[in-house]
This record gives sequence, structure tokens and C-alpha cells, in this order.
Amino acid sequence: DAACGRQMLFRLWNASVVNGEYETALEWALQFSSATAASDDPQDELLRHRMMLLSLHTLGEHQRAHAHGQAILQHPGVAGRSLQRRAFEVDHRVIALAFNARALWMMGRPDAAWAAARESVEESLAAGQLLGQMYALGVSACLVALWNGDLPAADDCVAMLAERAASQSLTIWSLWARCFDAALVLRGHSPAPRPAAPAADALPYNAMQQEVLATLVEGMASPQAVQRALAERHRVWCAPEVLRSQAVALLGQAAQPAQAQALLRQSAAIAKAQGALAWQLRTATTLARQAALHQGPGAARAVLEPVVERFAEGWATHDLRTATGLLSAWSSAA
Repeated sequence: DAACGRQMLFRLWNASVVNGEYETALEWALQFSSATAASDDPQDELLRHRMMLLSLHTLGEHQRAHAHGQAILQHPGVAGRSLQRRAFEVDHRVIALAFNARALWMMGRPDAAWAAARESVEESLAAGQLLGQMYALGVSACLVALWNGDLPAADDCVAMLAERAASQSLTIWSLWARCFDAALVLRGHSPAPRPAAPAADALPYNAMQQEVLATLVEGMASPQAVQRALAERHRVWCAPEVLRSQAVALLGQAAQPAQAQALLRQSAAIAKAQGALAWQLRTATTLARQAALHQGPGAARAVLEPVVERFAEGWATHDLRTATGLLSAWSSAA
């Protein structure tokens, strides 16, 4: 049964992604591509792009991932809305926009990322597709809003996610809402009350949720996330930020400055290898602060300014406001 076989490959791929087994997920995606290579069904073609989009993104290959997302959005059946919207549970356009938003953010385009994330939510609402709404909110809009530092927008997105997940007892998505709420609280924002989800409250965060939380709150990298980032380096989408987060925690303890500096150097190298300008900015900001403490404002500017100059948008986001504020202060000090 070839159709059933393709579905099983898709399910194995999806389970591998959720469990943080990103190299294995790519292997399943490539097997699916081989199994459907001779197919003239456009749904198979779109699923190939969709699986490669997410697989490459989780492995830190954001530019290649974005290209697969664009291939979905530009497909005649998707662009012209002539294909069945509901395929493998979630509309292709919703998925492409959601993960393109993440790839765009990593590539240093936070405004474009937020626009894609919002469009993903709007498309999922227009389709009336609950699981599509979970993906648009849970893997994209909540995350991009938090990365951009727009806490009120994040609160609104998490509220939508929590309400819809609780209404259908979608426990994994309620757990994602809990993860985002934890980040909001740790960043000083009191979220609105959420619907009760006792089943989610009893669960620990999975591998991907641990990684995501490390990118949302400095110093919150779990030992498991740090270990994997050190072991697999540029083959984990968030490795630069996990290592930076751990370095910030060590600097806060003032006990292991040499280890913290080593982590920051590794973070910078991996972010550069991934082409992840957003992670490069965060690491450069932390390195520049250390340079300002030990070498003075001129050295700090030399670290941070070249990275900031590579951005063409996102000046209202938290990371760029922080970086430009520091550069201004160091200019005045010099």
C-alpha cells in the first residue's frame, strides 16, 4: 500500500522532529522524496518541500529551508488556491508561511518574519482549520513575537493558542502555551489568565520545547540542550543561542569566565556557519558588553557595529534596540 507507506514516512519524520532527532528527520524526508520521485501528484511534491523546509531549518540551514518554503508558496496550486486546502492535516500555505517566518527571523529579517507569521495565522483562520491554527500560532507567531520582544503581541498569540488547544484537549499545544507563558513571566510580563489544561501541566517539556525556551529567556538553557548544542554544533538550529544563554548564566555566577568566553566564541562561529544573523547579533552584543568591561568602549564598538550594520530592518525589535542603544552609549563614552 504505497499511500499508507508514504503516510508512515511522514509520521516517522514528524515524530523525529518533535523528539529533536533532526538528522533522523532529514533521513525520513529524503526517503519520502525517493518514494515519491516518480509521482505526478502535486500533493506529493508539496509534501517533499514541506518536509525539507522543516528538516533543514531545524538543522540550521535556514537559507535552504526558506527556498523550500518559497517553492510551496509559489506553486501554482497553492498560489492559485486550486489545490485541496487540507492535506496531511495542515494547509501547505499555512505551514510554509509559519516556517518561513522562523527562517526569515534567523536570517536577520525580523519585520518580514512577523509579517509572514501573522499571514500564517490569518490563513489558518480563513481556512477554519484548527490544527493549522495551532501550527501558525505555536511554531511561528508566538515565537516570533517573543523573539522580537513584542510581549503584548506574544500574550495575544499565546491566549489564542491556549484557548483553542484547551477547547479540543490538544495537550501538546497546551504545553506549548505553558512554555511561552513561562517565558513571558520570566521576562517580566504578566500574561492574561489561560484556560485550565491539567494534562499539559503534568508533562515535562520535550526536547524542542527545551530548546525554544533557551532562545526566549537568557540563562534558561537546560543541561540537555547545552549538551546537544556542544555535541552537534551547527547541526542544531538554536545551538548558537543555547551556548550564548549558558555563557550568560556562567557570567552571572562570576565563577567560570574562561568557560563563558569559550562558549561565546563557539556560539559566534556556529551562528556564522549557519548564516543566522539574528544569533550573530545576540552573541556579538554579549561579547561587546564583555569587551566594554575589560577593554573599553572602542573595543566594544568594534565587535558589535559590523553586525548591526548588516541589518536593513527590525529597528523597533528588542535585540536591535538594545544593540543600537549600547553603540550610542559607547560613542558618547569615547
